[in-house]
Amino acid sequence: MTFIPCKDSLKFIEENRHLSLDRILYLAAKKKLNGIFIANQIKGLKKIEDKVPSWRDFPLIYPTTVSIEQCSSEKTAIYKSSLIKGESIADLTGGFGVDIYFLNKSFKKSIYCELNSELFEIVNYNFEKLSCNIETHKKNGIEFIQELTGNLDCIYIDPSRRNEKKERVYQLEDYSPNIIKYSDLLLNKASTLLIKTSPFLEPKDVISKLKYIKEIHVVSVKNDCKEVLYLLNKGHKGAIKIHAIDLEAEKKFTFEYENELKKCELNNPLKYLYEPNSAILKAGAYESVGMHYKLHKLNRNSHLYTSEKPIEDFPGRQFLIIATTNYNSKEVSKYVSEKKANISKRNFPYSTDEIRKKLKLKDGGDTYLFATTLKNNKIAIVICRKY
Repeated sequence: MTFIPCKDSLKFIEENRHLSLDRILYLAAKKKLNGIFIANQIKGLKKIEDKVPSWRDFPLIYPTTVSIEQCSSEKTAIYKSSLIKGESIADLTGGFGVDIYFLNKSFKKSIYCELNSELFEIVNYNFEKLSCNIETHKKNGIEFIQELTGNLDCIYIDPSRRNEKKERVYQLEDYSPNIIKYSDLLLNKASTLLIKTSPFLEPKDVISKLKYIKEIHVVSVKNDCKEVLYLLNKGHKGAIKIHAIDLEAEKKFTFEYENELKKCELNNPLKYLYEPNSAILKAGAYESVGMHYKLHKLNRNSHLYTSEKPIEDFPGRQFLIIATTNYNSKEVSKYVSEKKANISKRNFPYSTDEIRKKLKLKDGGDTYLFATTLKNNKIAIVICRKY
């Protein structure tokens, strides 16, 4: 493994990891070390400290920053490991190895596949430093499955969202490998298939293209939707459970799309306003969340909710309504001190920049404005403070 640096480089990285990048390059040059390589390692280490904190104290080697940026975080990887368990699992799109490292804790035998030679060698080196017993194969994951003798309990796959020209793609059939094309092959080799996709893909679109989906997990961290997971069980024909979860807030909402056929009652703003978290909105639980918490919607397409009494455990932001006004700066100014407010829009024809200009407001302060459409289909400004 010729890319592995000498002991002097590893020692230098450990001693200087907290210095500025310019200082690191200066000191590396004085010692006649490979400054570019060392700088890349420091960058990788600093990214991993936040993304996979349990790895930060191990003397690991880091690939290009792109590989680190695209890998799962520790929080999302641990969540995946809570969904499946068994005797054996294969990760067909291994990458930097974060997912299989944590999935390995739920299985007796784990297999990692990665075709990129340098990344494969780096991960092998790191797995040794992490003292984890994971079988590795420098191989295309689909080819590995095609040649596999016997069966696995589970297959995990995180297909690339870029084509051969490195252009981003947005349809499941354009992912690499093509999950639709190979789903039967994969489910013939494992009874359970866990697929990770980008949040840009609509769950309803994936449901129309894949068989045997048992569960969908829409995963957010700090209200930022990170990934959508599809759990397939061969032969499953029942209802699909959709779980919308924010790992930081530890709030989870579960529903079925059949629940969406029932409609939440509409009403004008009452005393409290609720904005669901990003996972719920991405999952499409527009009616279910309102029905579950006995709330009213402001408009069928606004996805803002209201109640006369507070809901303590609502999975999202909660506000006390101060007033509801027309889209008019003179009316709004009566309730906004220092001409500052935080502006959001839901089902509103103008951008937040246009709204701010129209209402003559600066960003910030303790007041929150929701520009939205009410049940009578008229636009309005709901003025709030956090509850």
